[in-house]
Amino acid sequence: MRLNFSILLFLYTWMVSQDDFLISNKMPLINPTLHPLDRNSKWNKMPEENLKRLNLEDYLKSHY
Repeated sequence: MRLNFSILLFLYTWMVSQDDFLISNKMPLINPTLHPLDRNSKWNKMPEENLKRLNLEDYLKSHY
């Protein structure tokens, strides 16, 4: 148990030093450039009630 905590603490410290966005946010949505996540496309079939529900603020601002 003590080893688990040490590993967890080490990982957390390392992630903070890398400016890892998962430390301060839950798993984020990264805005796709070509195929929006809430639109129907060749690769994505959304139920009608989920269409056009995401806004720009729902996505993480990204440098990609």
